[in-house]
Amino acid sequence: TRRQIKNKYSPAKHLNIQDDIQNSGNEANIDFINRVTNLIYRDITNTENIIDIIASDVCLSSSQLNRKIKAITGMTTTNFVLKTRLNRAKKLLTVTQKPIGDIAMDCGFNDFAYFSRSFKKEFGMTPTTFQRLPHSV
Repeated sequence: TRRQIKNKYSPAKHLNIQDDIQNSGNEANIDFINRVTNLIYRDITNTENIIDIIASDVCLSSSQLNRKIKAITGMTTTNFVLKTRLNRAKKLLTVTQKPIGDIAMDCGFNDFAYFSRSFKKEFGMTPTTFQRLPHSV
């Protein structure tokens, strides 16, 4: 079962995390990931010790949190936080016309170049190109 879950949620698949986990059918995993995602959104601008804050809030050590997230999603906690932030940035780029630098800062990226590289790696286009698509009005 763990192998099947790992294959289903491998980082090679560029799918929305929430939709994938909701299709898995395990309510405890869904609740846990939703809770962690809400904690990430709550402290999205905190770049220093977000993993320690999340671990403290869910009453796990950072290594146990990493194991649990890796078992559910196939990603490390750091990658999960990054993907969550990038998904938030994607949503903001879709619904607002704010400058990309401001969106990057709102999503917890202090370095615009790193944000742009990460966004392009995840979604296959730069944030500027994505924001100019017709859906982003």
